[in-house]
Amino acid sequence: MHHAEDVTTRSQPALTIRFHHPRNRHSFAPAHTTSLVAWLLSKYPHLTSEEVKTVLRSVAGHAWVRGLAMTTDVAGLLRETSLLGSAPAADLQAVAAASRVRTFRRGQVVFSADDPGDSLIVVVSGRVKMVVRSADGSELTLTIVQAGGVFGELSVADGGSRSADAETLEESELLIVPRAAIQDVCSRVPSVAQALTASLAAMLRRLTEATSDLVFLDLPRRVAKVLLSQPRGEDGVIRPGMSQEELAHQAGGTRQSVNAALRGFERRGWITTHGRAVTVKQPAMLTRFAAQ
Repeated sequence: MHHAEDVTTRSQPALTIRFHHPRNRHSFAPAHTTSLVAWLLSKYPHLTSEEVKTVLRSVAGHAWVRGLAMTTDVAGLLRETSLLGSAPAADLQAVAAASRVRTFRRGQVVFSADDPGDSLIVVVSGRVKMVVRSADGSELTLTIVQAGGVFGELSVADGGSRSADAETLEESELLIVPRAAIQDVCSRVPSVAQALTASLAAMLRRLTEATSDLVFLDLPRRVAKVLLSQPRGEDGVIRPGMSQEELAHQAGGTRQSVNAALRGFERRGWITTHGRAVTVKQPAMLTRFAAQ
């Protein structure tokens, strides 16, 4: 017999998710709530992690949901990362035992530039931006790390201080992995050391491209590239939504200049905007424009 709960939230009246009781062997039974959030996001890509958490909070009184929150498959989370996916189970368990999960509120600083680089961080849920700031308060977003991504690899590799600020864009759960634990695995598992090298190489390529764009591309073309780099649903809507200020921080411009670029794209029929929502209608045209 199947036991299930149908959950609909006021904030998302069109969303009804059917949760099966974990005792039912045919049901989905994630190891902990963060896995459940990730699973729901994969099934409902049009939602943000905050909207999914709203659904979970609405059923938080159920005993089985409380049970999910009490267990943590940290080794399973580490296995899903590109860095540690090839590590043996025993090594994953050792790294998991040395790590801890922390919850950060929206807009909270995870670390600042020049802080000691003593850990690697895995984004379990939420999003984190890596940003550099000038003395007058101007900022440039280097990258945004989504759920499942990692950051802090540079300090893990060389033991130096942090090279940028890390700040959450929404409520986030982060797994803090000590540098020593990663170094220990790298010293014994060549594939993990190679994965760390590959991650650093990818970071260097990304920063090289970004530097080239800042020097050689005008702002509208940089805005086009940022729009194309964002996750989109099948309907072309960029999710989660982003403000013009956030877009300006990624493109290296002002909010006013970004607004002008967006209006130009909209007049051409390449995008539509509604508040924070941007829908890419003609990605091929944006791509061609950015490459000119």
